[in-house]
Amino acid sequence: MTVDGQEFAAFPPPVSLLEAGGLGLPAQKQEWLRGLARAVLDGVLTTEHLRSLGPEGALAELRAMPGAGPFSAGLILIRGAGAPDAFPGDEPRLFGILREAYGLPEDAYRRLADAWRPYRS
Repeated sequence: MTVDGQEFAAFPPPVSLLEAGGLGLPAQKQEWLRGLARAVLDGVLTTEHLRSLGPEGALAELRAMPGAGPFSAGLILIRGAGAPDAFPGDEPRLFGILREAYGLPEDAYRRLADAWRPYRS
């Protein structure tokens, strides 16, 4: 990315992850990260593909990838694919914190999110 005319690498490109030696991570996490890199190169983990599935379909496909749980799947879809109307509503810790911080009843955050459609992300 370019910031004030200066180039910065936010994250290594997928091919670099596949070709790198040790990544300084536990072996299982390295395997998962390389699997995600392969998915990008195979066209599965792309903005176009994920947005074509709709939020629910994309989240389901992302959650099926090894190493991508509910929280990371939501981040990939919302931040990585820029999905404007995704609501990863199954991250219990996040919503527990929201309920506590705002004094919300159990499912109130879902009703609030629905009120923001189509820009819930």
